[in-house]
Amino acid sequence: MRFDLSHEVAWPARLVFETWRDRPGRLAAYLPRVDRIERLSTSQTSSGQVLQSRWVVPTSALPSLVQPLWRHETFSWTEHATWDAEALEMHWRQVPDRFGEAVHAEGSFRFDDDDDETIVWVEGHFELRLERLERRPPALGTIGADTLERALFEVLRPNFRMLVEGVSQLLDDEL
Repeated sequence: MRFDLSHEVAWPARLVFETWRDRPGRLAAYLPRVDRIERLSTSQTSSGQVLQSRWVVPTSALPSLVQPLWRHETFSWTEHATWDAEALEMHWRQVPDRFGEAVHAEGSFRFDDDDDETIVWVEGHFELRLERLERRPPALGTIGADTLERALFEVLRPNFRMLVEGVSQLLDDEL
């Protein structure tokens, strides 16, 4: 499933980009559904700064549709991101730490100046590949992957807005 969303914040694009890229640990405090963001690695390539981060959320933050499938206290994924400071873009791929073979999530963020604010655009691709699971969780019944993708995405859509607003709140508090 392809998707694209946008959200505006009242800060310059470069500042929003740099805050998001450089301060994930601090940003987590402004994201109500996130326990922590851990920086795993940093490197530089010709495409930009490459960062790997682990995002950890409580199971209660997962969509209720999938909570019965998850019997752990937390859910985590690794984000592989390339930050292009010249273009003000971030290309990402997210891999759940469990069931990663069944989830494909990748895309890009773009940070555009628009007068006195920034428009943050995200576009990407989200796909569930349930046939790659060794065992289909019984709680899924006969729900098809495309139906589950759409339902999950509608529940996860507000997370994008919360992420952008979290950056804005962090900047409000510190500047």
